[in-house]
Amino acid sequence: MMERRVPVISLFAGARRIGFGLAACTCLTAIPAAHAQLLPGVTDRVEDRLSDQIQRPIEDRLQNLDNVLDDLPERVVDGELGEVLTDRVLSSDRIGNTLDATRELTGGIVSGVRETFSQVRPQRAIEIDRFDGWPVMRNEWIVMVPTSAVDELSVLSLDILEETDLGSVSQTLLVVQFPDDPTTRRQLEAELSALDGQIVERNHVFRRAALDEPQAVISEDMRPAAAPMTFEGVGGGLRIGMVDTDIEEAHPLLQSLELTEADFVSHGALRPTGHGTSVASVLSRHATVQRTPELLGASVFFLDSDGTTGATTASLIEAIDWMIVEGVDLINFSLTGPPNAALESMIQSAQARGIVVVAAVGNEGPASGPLYPAAYEGVIGVTAVNANGVPYRWANRGPYVDIAAEGVNVLVAAPDGGEQRDSGTSLAAPIVSAFLAGWVEDAEFSAVDEAENRLIRAVGWTQDQAKDEAIGYGVLMIAPRKED
Repeated sequence: MMERRVPVISLFAGARRIGFGLAACTCLTAIPAAHAQLLPGVTDRVEDRLSDQIQRPIEDRLQNLDNVLDDLPERVVDGELGEVLTDRVLSSDRIGNTLDATRELTGGIVSGVRETFSQVRPQRAIEIDRFDGWPVMRNEWIVMVPTSAVDELSVLSLDILEETDLGSVSQTLLVVQFPDDPTTRRQLEAELSALDGQIVERNHVFRRAALDEPQAVISEDMRPAAAPMTFEGVGGGLRIGMVDTDIEEAHPLLQSLELTEADFVSHGALRPTGHGTSVASVLSRHATVQRTPELLGASVFFLDSDGTTGATTASLIEAIDWMIVEGVDLINFSLTGPPNAALESMIQSAQARGIVVVAAVGNEGPASGPLYPAAYEGVIGVTAVNANGVPYRWANRGPYVDIAAEGVNVLVAAPDGGEQRDSGTSLAAPIVSAFLAGWVEDAEFSAVDEAENRLIRAVGWTQDQAKDEAIGYGVLMIAPRKED
């Protein structure tokens, strides 16, 4: 783990920042340490070449999006939307080629990506397979055992890639590889299952709960009006943990936050920053309490040079452990993936310590199966609606949808230091998190056993109403803070 606090400058050792914007790349930013500035000497010729290599190819593909959107949601099942979009709209090979070419052209500086040179942990190659229909890191398994039982693993023929003590639960997390020989593998699995309290799982890959379709930067006079809600109670403004991509901590929209960051990525040197920065900006814009809100940001997403991005189960588990130790009051997950016993165990440990867990339900379409961690017991599953309360057409639906908040065409931080509009359940979840953590003026902090009831009261749901699979108990509509 690498940690840094903002505004006190203690960033990654040897880190430098890069950026990457898919839909718009009209300017570049370089942000050394905690200071942002425009790159000097970027000529019109370079900008034209950037437009040719990034903006135009991807805009051509996005132009085809509307042609396939209308008939996809009801046909996509079992979490296959991401694959359909990748095949039909955004080819990762094409994105990867433009990313590589642009990094070479600009000396490695592109908006929305950070490159880090870790001196804390080795960075493994990004190799992804599929297991039972879900993306996993190739031949990587998660093993969680009581720390007292770790010595028993030393006699097994395991290739241990990672070993991390989880101080909050007195367990040790290991990422291991099994031998290729099937007989030896089955023997190892049997020996592992004999260990007391062990959990053996695949190292699954989780995705951001956003479709990455940002719009152009929006001027102040184009922002829609939202009707503010009032709540009983006293504002608290407690600590939120955010498990997401890296964050552009120097972004102007985040300066109202007291931000602490740590990195938990063990694959590759590139870190995407756009999604986490957008989610953090939603939190910031809905923080209306007088005291400075505290946000702990866990960077868990890798980015390969071919455009592949994701977060491993191991990274998520380490991030949760860090947040439990740091004493956060609530954890926001704007990401989705498959059920994973090791991750579920860590979330249960957080809940047992009184930490509220809020998660986006995902954007795989109404016909998709449940996604996690939103579908775990006790997690507040958040979906997205537009400013009129109409459900987002790509949002997942099901009994695990607990509440809805605005997440369609909302104003968020853009990687270049500006603002843009974007959509997804990722952007609805932080509104609910801000409310439950007491960041919203006149809204009190909600303990883990009270969070659901607090939301029910806020939206006026009653027992004689059925819980809606599209919006849960109802829509929590909160006006963002007005900017000076």
